[in-house]
Amino acid sequence: MALKYSSNIFLISRLINSIKNEKINLLNFNDFDAVSKELNNSIIISTAPPDEQGNDPILLKYGNVFKSINSFFGYISSTSVYGEGFFFEEPSPIPNSKRGKIRILIENKWLSVSKDVKVFRSGGIYGQSRHPMIKFLNGKVEVVTKPNHYPNRIHVKDLSSIILESLITNIPAKFINITDQNSISSYEAVKFVTETLNLSKPIEINYEVAKMSDMARLFFKSSKIIRSSVIKDQLKYKYLYPDYKKALLELTKELIENQN
Repeated sequence: MALKYSSNIFLISRLINSIKNEKINLLNFNDFDAVSKELNNSIIISTAPPDEQGNDPILLKYGNVFKSINSFFGYISSTSVYGEGFFFEEPSPIPNSKRGKIRILIENKWLSVSKDVKVFRSGGIYGQSRHPMIKFLNGKVEVVTKPNHYPNRIHVKDLSSIILESLITNIPAKFINITDQNSISSYEAVKFVTETLNLSKPIEINYEVAKMSDMARLFFKSSKIIRSSVIKDQLKYKYLYPDYKKALLELTKELIENQN
């Protein structure tokens, strides 16, 4: 969970001892009094996923406080709320997975906190320390594939920019899909990078025979393409990283340079 108001940024976490950033004020999530003191007249952004019981840990602890303060709220949800197919923000999604159904329930709980709440249905987040070429350069050259399966992605810088602009400008929409609006398979993106940089060729492995976690397999269960009419028509946002394969290329170049 993070707060932003005036020029002050607070990061609220259970793991504050592991965070090294002098530009951010840190607060212990479990210090109820200290956190509650900073919540009013703020922009509050929750990044916490559901816990193992399917509850939202932020609302469990601070939900009652949220209802009594004057702040703007953003909840980062997931595209798992959508089933199979092609979707914009409307009509309301019908999830086809347990994870998606839990997310819908939590979204509704956030909307009951205040009239100033926006729900951000984020695609898979990637960035400097979170992208597939990190493992590739360490020797894991296999890429799991499924025919006509296109992951929905967003660069972390676009994600944060869209969220803050949406909250600050207070556009009418309550639900915003945050993906980069382009479709490309993981294999094609990695192949583009490896061919451009003369790296080893990636090896395709069909998801049906690949060894992976249950969560990863669930990712391949349904194929969906998520777009946003809100970002285009209401926010009129210009993406910093509209092309995943080119963004992945730049991240890989940076990673190689840092390793040398």
